[in-house]
Amino acid sequence: MNPPDWGALVPCLLSTAAAAVAVLLVAFAVAVRRGLHRIVDIAWGLAFCAVAVVAFVLSDGHGDDGRRLLVTGATVVWGLRLSLHIAHRSRGHGEDPRYAELLDKAPGDRTRYALRTVYLCRRASSG
Repeated sequence: MNPPDWGALVPCLLSTAAAAVAVLLVAFAVAVRRGLHRIVDIAWGLAFCAVAVVAFVLSDGHGDDGRRLLVTGATVVWGLRLSLHIAHRSRGHGEDPRYAELLDKAPGDRTRYALRTVYLCRRASSG
């Protein structure tokens, strides 16, 4: 096995992280506007799709093209399925009770509290 090409890997890691953050920030903006922070759960799978696509594009010329395409395709299908499943399961329901309980305890600005607490808790619970 060859050692990683750090000159290509580091920019790819930074770009994929930026893609995930961008998807989740858009989800946060939509969640705040609609008053439903459960939207971040739906966006979680879409963030995986964004990471897979960005990694595929930036890894051009590295590794087997068929394997890269297979892994990207599988990840995108899984991420879309996850998002659609969560969206369908939560359709017609109000705010997720976990988020409602946390936001009811918000001292001051609920939006800042949601960004700091709800989304950090989501990240920690998915680890």
